[in-house]
Amino acid sequence: MSSITRLLPRFRRPALGLILAGCASAANAQTAPNTSTNSPTELPPVIITAQKKVENVQSSTVSVTAVPKDALEMTGARYVNDVAPLAPNTFINEFSARKLSNPRFRGIGGSPNNQGITTYIDGVPQLHGNIASQELIGIDQVDFVRGPQGALYGRNTVGGLIDIRSLKPSLTDWDGGIQATYGNYEYKDVRIDFGGPITADKVGLSLSGGYSGRDGYTQNVATGADIDNREAVFGKGQLLFAPNENWEVRLIVAGETADDGDYALGDLNAIRANPHQVNRNAPGSATRDIFSTSLLANYRGGSVDFDSITGIVGWETVDTTDIAYALTPVSPVILRSNTEKAGQFSQEFRVSSPADAPLELGDSLSLKWQTGVLLFTQNYEQTAINNIPAFFSASQEVSELNDFGAGIYGQTTLTAFEKLDFTAGIRGDYEDKEAELYNQPLFAAPIVSSLGNSYTSVSPHFGVAYRFTDKHLVYGTLTRGYKAGGFNSIAPAGSQEYEEESSWNYETGFKTVWFEDRVHVNIAAFYTHWDDVQLNAPTGTGSFYIDNVGSAHSKGVELDVKARVMPGWDVFAGAGYTEARFLNGSYDNNSNVFPVGAMQHVGGNKLAYSPDYTVYGGTQAIVPVCDTVNVFFRADVTAYGQFAYDAVNGASQSAYSIANFRAG
Repeated sequence: MSSITRLLPRFRRPALGLILAGCASAANAQTAPNTSTNSPTELPPVIITAQKKVENVQSSTVSVTAVPKDALEMTGARYVNDVAPLAPNTFINEFSARKLSNPRFRGIGGSPNNQGITTYIDGVPQLHGNIASQELIGIDQVDFVRGPQGALYGRNTVGGLIDIRSLKPSLTDWDGGIQATYGNYEYKDVRIDFGGPITADKVGLSLSGGYSGRDGYTQNVATGADIDNREAVFGKGQLLFAPNENWEVRLIVAGETADDGDYALGDLNAIRANPHQVNRNAPGSATRDIFSTSLLANYRGGSVDFDSITGIVGWETVDTTDIAYALTPVSPVILRSNTEKAGQFSQEFRVSSPADAPLELGDSLSLKWQTGVLLFTQNYEQTAINNIPAFFSASQEVSELNDFGAGIYGQTTLTAFEKLDFTAGIRGDYEDKEAELYNQPLFAAPIVSSLGNSYTSVSPHFGVAYRFTDKHLVYGTLTRGYKAGGFNSIAPAGSQEYEEESSWNYETGFKTVWFEDRVHVNIAAFYTHWDDVQLNAPTGTGSFYIDNVGSAHSKGVELDVKARVMPGWDVFAGAGYTEARFLNGSYDNNSNVFPVGAMQHVGGNKLAYSPDYTVYGGTQAIVPVCDTVNVFFRADVTAYGQFAYDAVNGASQSAYSIANFRAG
């Protein structure tokens, strides 16, 4: 039996782009790489908040790739996976619809219901993978933080996190622009943004929104129509209030509605024989609606800083598809209708020492510290129906999962002689989960389950760093990460609950700046061991459930290089190598094994969707034509090594590369 999966698309991008913007807006945006206190011949500083504090990426003791606003604009990024190729050992697997966009760092990932890498938008965790990939509008920066982050972020950052930050409204100048793009496959994209001060130096406003759509890349042979078309409308509004030099409050409201067509899935051998063609005897669709509100309050004082992050997120996805995959024109239709929706609330309070004013303990000792608490709730509901019209029968699965969590954390960094840092942090987490499950199988009595359990976890972090000079830093860290335990919304009897997955990560890195800030070279090496690995297993009814399958390890290296050749001309390159494998004693319940539910030993096998290597390189240049007009060019190439589609390594994708070129 061959695998049911999807063939990687050919990454067909719009052939023609037209960008229309006001000259002042274009000048401000395109000259951003040179606007800093640094000389135009120097690389500008990149500020990150990966460790919940403001710091230069070259001073941080974590492996992170930061993609600032100018790079997002130069790449024409619309989603996170548009810029993921710029981060080593990073791979985002997307199954046609944006709701199934699953990131993996260093071979470590998860399922939508229990992510291994959590996306944070303006400090608010997106608690379900179905909303991890959203339209990038009004964004200031995207950071890919690799390695467990349990000591500061807690649950579901066993592989790392994606940190997305919105651009603040200006309190001094009004600015705005329009971007309109047209390309092949009837690609159409229009985005509008503008903002500025309502009251000078006190209140600012920004509004962003747009429409994007295209035809599908894959044809339904049964009907001749495209199957995986996309269309979305989205918007974001921000209100900034700065009553004085110490306080700042931001209200951010965002929404998105999208229709991504049917899933371009089918028999792997058939798709390889006839690329971009599948059979569906019944049409399908995948829609998603998201609405979120965030309230950020920050106080910057002389002796203490305070941050409050409040987030409310509601979303719903509805997808229908023929899971029989119409292997022949007369195959019976098994129409699966799946509705998922959730509402989440999160509140974080954090108190810390000022970023530029650590606590002085003596002539040669200083201390930076932070402590905080996070509370969250999530209510998730799913209704899935498999309808077989030819047999006048249907099965139904209904679930409701309620989740409450609380975490408290603290971290300190002791600096000696302004060269040697000792960091220690710890976080304690508590979660209470309840599940109401209803399963109506075909031709059998319904199964009703009412389940509940609580989970606790402690995640420490230890680190040491030494600065040879203010331009050369070496560090080592030991960090624990974990993925929460919980209940499956849909699972076979006896498999409703899964246990926590935990890991320890050992990492060392070297961050350097050369040639008067014109060249940055960062290197990291890591080894991660984790137990009770959570893996998706098929139910046999078109859905998957989480099961603990054993242990695994991931080890490798990462290299990231950026250089400014001359004012306006940058080059960049990077590489990552990962060996991510299951250890002996690991077993998988996989659809390639018959009958469904049989277990197969996978010790020594590669983890799915974990490329052996990622290599990228490119250049971008900005040439001023006049005071308000720039010409720009960007080219980059990314290569991915071979990777397996599943834990039994029964099918795989060979190495491939992607080349992107953009000018305007």
